[in-house]
Amino acid sequence: MKGLKYSSMNGIISLGKKTLIVIHRGHEYGERLQEFATHPLFASYNIFAFDMRGHGHTKASVSPVFMDSVRDLDTFAKFLQQSRCST
Repeated sequence: MKGLKYSSMNGIISLGKKTLIVIHRGHEYGERLQEFATHPLFASYNIFAFDMRGHGHTKASVSPVFMDSVRDLDTFAKFLQQSRCST
């Protein structure tokens, strides 16, 4: 995931919580979803914002290949699972 960016939206990552990966619209970036992520309805979730290539704070260039986005998200989901951040 070299050059890609993600962030924990609601602060503390807790084992045993379900995990949501938030994907924003193309012209936005993950930090714009902070209000959503900190809403009390989502207090029982680990929430991560994932900036696609070329968006937000990523250093990777935009890729016109859809499967690059699919692979990036799959890699990120596996990273979270291996990090024990998701159930």
